[in-house]
Amino acid sequence: MINKNNTMRHIIKLKIISIHILILLSTSLYTVNINAKQQFSAILMEPKTNKILYQYNAKKKSFPASLTKMMIIYLTFKAINENKITWETILPISQKAMKQEPSKLEINRTDIITIKEAILSLIVKSANDVAFALGEQIAKIYHNKLSKLMNSQAKKLKMFHTNFINPSGLHNKKHFSTSRDMMKLAVSLKRDFSENFNMFATATFQYKNKTYKTTNNTLISYPGATGIKTGYTKAAGFNLASSIITEDNQELFLIIFGAKDAKIRNEIAALLFDYGKEILKSHQQLQPKYKNLHGKIILINSIQ
Repeated sequence: MINKNNTMRHIIKLKIISIHILILLSTSLYTVNINAKQQFSAILMEPKTNKILYQYNAKKKSFPASLTKMMIIYLTFKAINENKITWETILPISQKAMKQEPSKLEINRTDIITIKEAILSLIVKSANDVAFALGEQIAKIYHNKLSKLMNSQAKKLKMFHTNFINPSGLHNKKHFSTSRDMMKLAVSLKRDFSENFNMFATATFQYKNKTYKTTNNTLISYPGATGIKTGYTKAAGFNLASSIITEDNQELFLIIFGAKDAKIRNEIAALLFDYGKEILKSHQQLQPKYKNLHGKIILINSIQ
């Protein structure tokens, strides 16, 4: 039994070392200045008990990029549940929506797109034009400015370190969040709209005879993955909100901000999910202590 425990501890320590080698690679080109390039942060949580299994820079304000669209989807689900719109409601497209920067669905004012199609386009294609149009519709429904609606809902979800300016996550210095706050949003989507959460597992989306494929490689490649959203801007780096169901039917949620590229983001996600599953299986509670000095990462782990 002692040898078995020692082996398990050794495996866990090796995982931790591997994770932080990748983190160091991911952060090597970034500074701690939010107005410059994104600093890496991550948080891994078991939502049933709200137990945080891993976190690094989780309270650092950073740019959420297209993870912002999770809030637009949240507000849209809410409007549907309140019978203010339906899945088949036709979404009006304005000139402002059409002029949004890529990534886009390239919709125009004569196109017909339903609310359900719009949501799927945000999840799979991360379409900024559709996000803007959906935001305009939500603002019209609730007779309020969209940013006020987004930030009001954020406060209700206890996202106290978040400020939304636009519905798409296109870069703005005043548009920021933290990986911890985005964790609250991702988990709330599952908690409050569990009947709709499987939409985040959509890997392909068809519109106007064109098929769009997800950029969420974790969804495609990691066993048990159930969603949910990727994000990228030059200032933000490569972001990810992800969830899995483990082999023993336990759930894990992960948020990553500021990875250097998509490949590193996916590798870190896989390692952190592997790490989280081992912790849950072994019933060992790691007590990590973190210290951040001039953008270099120092981690000390102790197993109790």
